[in-house]
Amino acid sequence: MIKQSLLAEFAHEAENTLKLVKAIPDSALDYRPQPHLWSIGQLASHIAEVYNWFGATFDVDVFSMDTYKYDKGDISKASNIG
Repeated sequence: MIKQSLLAEFAHEAENTLKLVKAIPDSALDYRPQPHLWSIGQLASHIAEVYNWFGATFDVDVFSMDTYKYDKGDISKASNIG
């Protein structure tokens, strides 16, 4: 029951996140608020990527970050993120 409630909420949040990512112009993807911080493209990819965790976290009893591999993929265009 809790899983179904969470999935509905996550689906709603994923839709809003996708709207936000689609609003980022390609020209802004390389912008960094400070030189040592992630770019807008890296941040957007990181936020969008969390939605790939649903199956891995809801369908297992233990989630190990030791085996998880983060691949931000091609973030040269905002349309590739999400």
